[in-house]
Amino acid sequence: GGGQKYFADTLQSNAPGKLMRKKGYHFSSSLDDLKETSDRQICLLAESHLPPVALGRGDYLPQATEKALRILSQIKKGFLLMVEGSQIDWGGHQNSAEYVISETIDFDKAVRKALEFAQKDKHTLVLVIADHETGGVAITGGDIKQGKAEIRFASTNHSAVPVILYAYGP
Repeated sequence: GGGQKYFADTLQSNAPGKLMRKKGYHFSSSLDDLKETSDRQICLLAESHLPPVALGRGDYLPQATEKALRILSQIKKGFLLMVEGSQIDWGGHQNSAEYVISETIDFDKAVRKALEFAQKDKHTLVLVIADHETGGVAITGGDIKQGKAEIRFASTNHSAVPVILYAYGP
């Protein structure tokens, strides 16, 4: 993800980057630089945040998910991988249907990678849930045959709209 500035080496002995390097973490700035055989890695692709998918982030999330699954699956004791489609929330705060939709489609591609892995692996549980809803999104009309929806927002904040837990696997 992003956040290189939070891991920069500083004079502070407890700086996150220094502490993690002491513990043997490998830092990289591209998915291609990740080591295929190490479970102590951090890949930071941007100084702060990655851009929205609509502004050029590309297929980073599904590619990163697939790469992480390939690396982590080598750990014999099992693993936990958390993948976040964080900018769906940002689109809700902006009341931007286009932003929410493009980020949700990107997240769906990452979920697809996890489901494909789980189908082959047969020992993996995939859970998909949001920590909250943002914007009070409602579909108020549209035409399903044309693939169009009218979307309205009730807020620019987190809402009390329930979120659903989806699960696949053992």
